[in-house]
Amino acid sequence: MTEFVAPIGTNRWPVENCATVFAETDTFLETARTVALSRDGAVVVHRDGTIAEGMVRVDQLSPGERRRTDELPHAGWMGARHMSALETSIREEVIAAITLSEENGRVTVFTDGTFEDFPATSLLAD
Repeated sequence: MTEFVAPIGTNRWPVENCATVFAETDTFLETARTVALSRDGAVVVHRDGTIAEGMVRVDQLSPGERRRTDELPHAGWMGARHMSALETSIREEVIAAITLSEENGRVTVFTDGTFEDFPATSLLAD
């Protein structure tokens, strides 16, 4: 992973509040909401669910990796961050890339060049 990410300033995920994606749902969602509204950058989640403290910038695809990007499905609402996550999801080392929109709360999960979109209203508990 260090081959295609670089630290993004001092932006960090508050691991003291939520160190894993397997934390209580309310804790994870509130931490994610706070981060999305106050910082830029990607968060790296390891296979065991722990969240890396340092937020990162994802480098562009190499020429060899770009071979598939013209064929990737995308939606008209997707901006640069979403397109970057979509492209990142085709990397062999990446299980999934997830975006959280600070504008409307939309969560999008990108896996192997495809995506599934969850509007904020669909994530609210009853």
